[in-house]
Amino acid sequence: MTYVAARVNGELVGGATIEPRQGKASHRAYFGIYIKKEFRNMGIGTRLINKIIEIARQKKIEIIELTVFALNQRALNVYSKFGFQEVGRVKDGIKFLDGTYTDEIIMTLSLKKQV
Repeated sequence: MTYVAARVNGELVGGATIEPRQGKASHRAYFGIYIKKEFRNMGIGTRLINKIIEIARQKKIEIIELTVFALNQRALNVYSKFGFQEVGRVKDGIKFLDGTYTDEIIMTLSLKKQV
């Protein structure tokens, strides 16, 4: 797993990970990102995603995959901007503490060179 940290004035404000899968799926990698609420909408997420994509290319990863809550429209917009596409959905895949549900969306970004 590779972790990229985001710091503002020395404070850890977010980070992103990429974790290659194993065996016959080793051309794929899981992606995760987190940014503290008060540091969102400052371009930090964009910089982290760009860095993760760069690292994935260096590691010869062909497909980056992630999951996101269907209610998280902000994240969906950002991921779409980078070319991630919805490839699946788990209906009511997330259950909140209050008993409500949302779908879990599976998205991928292909880094394979087009011929």
